[in-house]
Amino acid sequence: MISGKPLNQILKTEIIPNTINNILKNYPAFSYLKGSSIGIGLEYFGGASSGGTTTLAYVKGAVQSSGSPSNRTDMITYTLGVNTDVLKNITDRAGLEELEATIAHEMMHAFMDEAMTTGMFGVKEDPSGTSLITKVNKFPDWFVEGIAQTASGPGLQQVSMAQAIWHVCI
Repeated sequence: MISGKPLNQILKTEIIPNTINNILKNYPAFSYLKGSSIGIGLEYFGGASSGGTTTLAYVKGAVQSSGSPSNRTDMITYTLGVNTDVLKNITDRAGLEELEATIAHEMMHAFMDEAMTTGMFGVKEDPSGTSLITKVNKFPDWFVEGIAQTASGPGLQQVSMAQAIWHVCI
């Protein structure tokens, strides 16, 4: 609880909507996504399902196909996962700021996935435009993480940036 509100409520009603609005405002290249029907699901993980991880949050994209092989349509769906084991230990403004920065970082990944699907997922549309082919190079991790880090804002400590870069490069 922060300011008398459950943290999961703050996450759903304040942090995620504010993050989306800030990304749309500060990164005009994504403005075409404003009002889009593309959504992002929210799932919580923790306990035995988390394997004891201290990861606060992640975003993942998945390709879902529908239709027959000759008339197939692929769609990318997104999910933001938040670790309840870590979430329950957030009790002050510093913890809330870290959560906000992490959610911004992860949401930037989702925006990048949607806007730059070929480079992010390593897939491209076939010539008919109805399905995805997985035969292209992905962007390097330093690029993907560096851009996502820009959405985290100045509140994230430099040591976290160094740790993120170190993790990606190893």
